[in-house]
Amino acid sequence: EPKEDENITAPKKEEKKTSSGRIVKNPEYFKDFVMPAYCMCAEVPLTYKEAMQMGDTWYHAIADELEAHANFKTWSEAILPREKKPIETKWVFKRKSDGTAKARLVAKGFQEEESYNTYAPVARMPTVRTFLSATLSKGWTITQLDVPTAFLNADLDIDVYIYPPEGVNSKSEVLKLNRPLYGLREAPRCWNQKFHSFIENFQLHRSPHDTCLYTNDSMWLLLFVDDVLTAGEDGDVIAAMVAEFSARVIGQPREFLGFNLECSPTSIKISQKKAIEKMLEKFRLANAKDVKTPMELKFQPSEGEIGDFPYRELIGGLLYISLTSRPDITFAVSYLSRFLASPTTQIWTAAKRILKYLKTTKHLCLTYTNSDENLINTYSDADWANDSADRKSTSGFVVQHGQNLVSWGSKKQNTVALSSCESEYVAAALATQETIYIHGIIKDLYPNVSLSTMLHTDNQSAIAMFMSYENSSRTKHIDIKAHFVRDLVSKGELKIKFVPSDENVADLFTKSLASEKFIKFRNMLNIV
Repeated sequence: EPKEDENITAPKKEEKKTSSGRIVKNPEYFKDFVMPAYCMCAEVPLTYKEAMQMGDTWYHAIADELEAHANFKTWSEAILPREKKPIETKWVFKRKSDGTAKARLVAKGFQEEESYNTYAPVARMPTVRTFLSATLSKGWTITQLDVPTAFLNADLDIDVYIYPPEGVNSKSEVLKLNRPLYGLREAPRCWNQKFHSFIENFQLHRSPHDTCLYTNDSMWLLLFVDDVLTAGEDGDVIAAMVAEFSARVIGQPREFLGFNLECSPTSIKISQKKAIEKMLEKFRLANAKDVKTPMELKFQPSEGEIGDFPYRELIGGLLYISLTSRPDITFAVSYLSRFLASPTTQIWTAAKRILKYLKTTKHLCLTYTNSDENLINTYSDADWANDSADRKSTSGFVVQHGQNLVSWGSKKQNTVALSSCESEYVAAALATQETIYIHGIIKDLYPNVSLSTMLHTDNQSAIAMFMSYENSSRTKHIDIKAHFVRDLVSKGELKIKFVPSDENVADLFTKSLASEKFIKFRNMLNIV
């Protein structure tokens, strides 16, 4: 077994040559990204045939899946209409986090006739975090439920035919689906409609701001495909879900949507230690040296040869972590996402630095405490003309429910700002948009509470523009953004407050910082 090392190189092999004499080389990324043979052992089968040859574990997993389809009467034998074309199915296998084997029969939905009615919503991550923060204010206990084979609970409202799957004995050449099999384009929509129809019976109101959030005066419910969180007086709803969908009651959540939760009556801690360790193993950085920040101070990309690295895979994993529980890497990930099509060795090294930083700080949690339910704190900032290539600025914002960080973002501005004031104004408009959304979610949860919404910025000129309706030739090109924010201020729905630059935590989302300032802002956001 090779020793883990961030600088491990691929084993030397005899040179291979083409018929013309050209040497065949391995991709460049093999220099520091090696998947050793012992990691590629066939613990998880790739096909039905392999699964049936690997013992009772996978045999029973397949049997359980087929039994579920039999219970739901997922299909029935049929004669194929002349105008219809059947689609194929595929077995997919995986080991769950607890080590149990899972088999899933899925349809090859890409073979379906094109359909336009396939949209199904999922809860936005800021909604999930706002839900968690609000339960602390209410003093409610959260209960997690899982709906096994959720899609099969719904009816399929279109005609779809499949070839008999492997392991299914059928006298007919085709089967007609009665239920939305996993993999069908329509399956998520059918399940979402079924759940919505069910939950309406309990006088729960669907949020207009996030259609996966349901509330009334005595309980809240949040749906993410087949995972459910409830809080409040939820006993009747939970019992009904168990009876209707055979839902599994997990209890107080410990793991949800790939992140870990530590819940107590006074705090909730969100972390992703397992996900970080999995990425460290995958990219061979488990023994990497510690770093204090995710990006070098004043990092500037330089021209270089584009390498063949698994760059998109790394950035994709980092992006999910940054959007879920680690806002402290958001700027670095957002910045490096600009180079997905052309990563150089310098850019690849910078991306690995983010993962090294996560290794150093994998114990950190985004921490929530009992917060002021009446207050939304928003901070915005901009780094003017920081991109040396096109001189566009970067906007950054954070939105807090009381002191609990529920939403954040870092975004390159679409136009070139002519002054620092203008860049701050554009950043504030972006922050205000997200604030309105969070305001709507909190009003859904607390319909009778009067909310105070405060926007903090460190630019006095921008504040003067917000507070004044005076026209200026220097700002007429950002007129729409100006009137958008001014309108909210004039209605009393948004208050503007100056904050010194050294106290503006949104600075963390606009540029790379020195370690001392970076750690200060990280602590201010309760990432501890």
